[in-house]
Amino acid sequence: MTPLDDGRAPNSEPSTVSRTPHQDSNQPLTSPPPPCGGGVCQKLQFVALDILHQLKEQGKTKLVVPFGREKNNVYKSTQNIARSVFLMDCILKLHHAQATESKRDLYYQNTKLFGSQKSVDKIVDDIACSIGVSRRHLRIVAKCKGLIHGHIQVRLQNGLIVRVSDDHKTILPINPNIDTYAHIDVTCIQFVLVVEKDAVFSRLVQLGYAQKAKCLLVTGKGYPDVATRLFLSRIARENPHLPVLCLVDGDPHGIDIFLIYKYGSAAMRHQCDELAVPTMEWIGLDVSHDYKQFGIPMCTLLEMGVRETKKAQKICDQMIPSDEACVQCLETMLKMLKKAEIEALSSMGFSFLSDVYLPQKVGNILVNRMLQDEDE
Repeated sequence: MTPLDDGRAPNSEPSTVSRTPHQDSNQPLTSPPPPCGGGVCQKLQFVALDILHQLKEQGKTKLVVPFGREKNNVYKSTQNIARSVFLMDCILKLHHAQATESKRDLYYQNTKLFGSQKSVDKIVDDIACSIGVSRRHLRIVAKCKGLIHGHIQVRLQNGLIVRVSDDHKTILPINPNIDTYAHIDVTCIQFVLVVEKDAVFSRLVQLGYAQKAKCLLVTGKGYPDVATRLFLSRIARENPHLPVLCLVDGDPHGIDIFLIYKYGSAAMRHQCDELAVPTMEWIGLDVSHDYKQFGIPMCTLLEMGVRETKKAQKICDQMIPSDEACVQCLETMLKMLKKAEIEALSSMGFSFLSDVYLPQKVGNILVNRMLQDEDE
C-alpha cells in the first residue's frame, strides 16, 4: 500500500531532523520536516528540497516521498510524484497570497494530471498529516454541508456578532473556516442534537423542536464534512458539561456516521483530537429496543442487503465495550436482517418524533447525567 493511495500518518508531532537534504548521505529523508518558524511554507520547501535531492542522486526510477503512515515507501509512479509537487506548489502560492481555495478548484486546475477528485483529496490529506498540520492550515477548504438551528451567538474574529434564533426561519450554514469563530456562546441551550439527515433536520425545524427543547440542532447531511465535525468538537471541548446527542438511522451507515462523529474517521486519524466528540451519546434509532418500547409497526422495517450486512458485521467486530447499546442494535440487525429509518416514526404521527420520541429519549439521558453528576 502506498501512502498516496490510502495511508494516513499517526497522530503525532513532527520530529526534528538533525541533518539537511544536502548533507552527505545516499539515503533520502523520510522524517517529517522540523517545526520551524517558517510554518507550513518552510516545511513544504523542506520536502521539495528532499525530493530534488533524491532525483539528483537516484533519478526517476526510485523515489521516497515522506507522505503517509509508512516510512520508506518507494514511489515508482511519476504521476503520483507530479501530483504531489503540483499541489505543494499550489499550497505555497495560497499562503503567499493569503488566500484559500477549495479542493474542487484545485482539481480543475489540472484535471488531466489528477484524473479524479479523489486523488486530490487523498494527497492533500497526506501532505497535511505528514507535515503535522490540519488541512485548513494548508488554506484548502471543502464545500461545507453542515447546518445549525437554535439559540446561539457567534462572535467572529473581526468583532462582528452573528445571532442565530430558534424560530423556524433561521438556519445557519457552518463556516468551512472554523477559525473565523472567536467565540461560540451556547448559554441559552441545554443540549446539542446532531441529526443524520437533512430531511429530519428540516422537519424538526418546522415543528419548532429547538425552541421547545432549548437545544441546538445540527446536521451534516449524511456522512459529515470536516467543518461540521470541527464545529461540534469545538463546542464539546469548550463546554464539557453540555450534552451532545446523536440521532441516526437504525442501519449500519447510521451507526457508522455516529462513530465518525464520536471517534473520528480512519482517513483523518491524524486530526482525531480536533475532529472527534468523545462525549457524544447515541439515542437511536434503536432497532433492538425502540420498536417495542414505542409500539412502532414492524412493517416499517426494511430488508438489509448483502453489503449492509457485511458492513454491520465489520462495525460490530470493531466496537468497544462502552458502546454496548450500538453493539446490541447491530446484533439485532444481523439477527433479523432488518434495518430502520428515522422516517419510520412518521407512521406514529406527524409530530411523534418531536412530541414523544425525542422528549423520552433525550429526557432519559439528561436525567442519567444529572444523577451521575450528583454521585460525583
